[in-house]
Amino acid sequence: MLLGCGGSPEPRSQAAAAEKELPELEPHRVVTAMRFNEAEIRKCFFRAPSDGGFVRIGFEVDRLGEVHGASVRDSSIENDGVQSCLVERVTALRFGELSQAGKAEWTYVYRLAEPPTKEEDEARAKKKAKRKKKKVEEEVEEVEAGAAIDSGSEGTIDLDRVDQIVQTGYQLYARCYREGFERKNDLEGTVRFRFVIGEDGRMDEVLDGESNLSDRRVLDCIAETFYALRFPAPGNKVRVLYRLQLN
Repeated sequence: MLLGCGGSPEPRSQAAAAEKELPELEPHRVVTAMRFNEAEIRKCFFRAPSDGGFVRIGFEVDRLGEVHGASVRDSSIENDGVQSCLVERVTALRFGELSQAGKAEWTYVYRLAEPPTKEEDEARAKKKAKRKKKKVEEEVEEVEAGAAIDSGSEGTIDLDRVDQIVQTGYQLYARCYREGFERKNDLEGTVRFRFVIGEDGRMDEVLDGESNLSDRRVLDCIAETFYALRFPAPGNKVRVLYRLQLN
């Protein structure tokens, strides 16, 4: 341990304590900062195009809006090129002047699900037409069920509260959908996620639950927003099924 001029040991955890004291930036601030750099960020995944998964990056932002200390906190893509590229791109983000420094964590998602085949698209279209023709509301409700606790969940949580928190990200989901709609103006479908809420209320994992949305970039974008959600700490991990309709 290093000693100062007076011989007293330097406080061991000043840096760690400072990091804990920083407020967490709201997700929309991170998305706004990514707006002009998002295409470059997505290119990082092209270094391992066959590797689908997520990379979670943690970082701090000073009052001038510059990023410091970006690092990989967790990742299911074990490719150094992808990880180092994302750290570099995040470090290049600019947030504009802030009233105080803050910290953030953002999870980037790539290829959450494979795009549907032509046959699957055709089957979905036929199924949709059949529902409209028969107007079987009970069948639609069964297929399009809202939030539910997975039968294999270790813990439980108030589903109404889950729905309220998910709805707070609506503007971010809408942004993802608008960008997809610009690419394909008849884009519509259902996003179905299976996600795990950790013991501390943070999102542990987001998986596709057989979504029928044809634009997989929109699906990845929405998954990134789900990773940013914060729930009441449930004590035990909770596995949730969730449906989000886009049209």
